[in-house]
Amino acid sequence: MVFKDEILNFTFSGGNSIAFFMAMVWAVIASLGNITSAYTQKHKMPVIQSNAFGMLYGALSMFLLAMLSGKAITFDFSTGYILSLLYLAVFGSVIAFTGYLTLLGKIGADKSGYVALVIPIIALILSTVFEGYQWSSIALLGVFFIILGNVLVLRRKKAEAEV
Repeated sequence: MVFKDEILNFTFSGGNSIAFFMAMVWAVIASLGNITSAYTQKHKMPVIQSNAFGMLYGALSMFLLAMLSGKAITFDFSTGYILSLLYLAVFGSVIAFTGYLTLLGKIGADKSGYVALVIPIIALILSTVFEGYQWSSIALLGVFFIILGNVLVLRRKKAEAEV
């Protein structure tokens, strides 16, 4: 309901089919990462160090892919770019992932996966503030159902755990 218009207008033409395939592959890889993090935390490996190694491996992989693509590697030295890069590195990566992975270790990969349902809502709120996104009544209803679904599922899982 939140992305009804985008879904109804989606076609597999051009680069859309590649983007769709990549989104599915990366969703599976992210799930495997969640399971791996839960496993490492269960074996008493510290979140910050595991997170740091994961980011290092990811950065090296991306650098290797960039080198293999044959494109020139450039860096924008403008203040805006550097500040946004620092913000994403510190808050959007180190702090956010450390918090998420800590949550994952405390409540499990299955429950923490529901965070992924709320992220698009946060993105739309930010888009409303910074880009003038216009909410429709059906999108608001969709947000309501996402939040209600999260509450019901997590409450049910909590009740099952207590039994």
